[in-house]
Amino acid sequence: MGANRNIDLQCAECGMKIAEVEGVTQSLANNALAVLLEQGIYALFLFLCSRGSKDDKAARAVGKHIDQLLEKVVLKENDGDAQEDCTSAWLKSVRDKFCLDLKKTILAKDIAEQVLIYVRYHIKARDEKSGGE
Repeated sequence: MGANRNIDLQCAECGMKIAEVEGVTQSLANNALAVLLEQGIYALFLFLCSRGSKDDKAARAVGKHIDQLLEKVVLKENDGDAQEDCTSAWLKSVRDKFCLDLKKTILAKDIAEQVLIYVRYHIKARDEKSGGE
């Protein structure tokens, strides 16, 4: 059922999960979205892996959630491999899965963009509700 569900709904759900991860901030979501829009899908994952120790855990979680959604929607599979994120092998896997075929690259970029937009909205709503920013 997962791959046949409304993609926008899946993006919203993924965005909500990411926004609930401790340490995911508006700034991280904005920067990730900017990298995605300017440089593309592979650059997004590389950016998320390059975050300093302050953002490291949150950035890795963002990458992992987006990767899982893209596998489900773009590849219509979820191999569930427990490959360690932010390793050279993981980045190569991301590149091979989403960057070698133009249609998959465009779809992956569009989906990741929508997820990050939802992350921003969820964080803003959370912060306003809690009296933050």
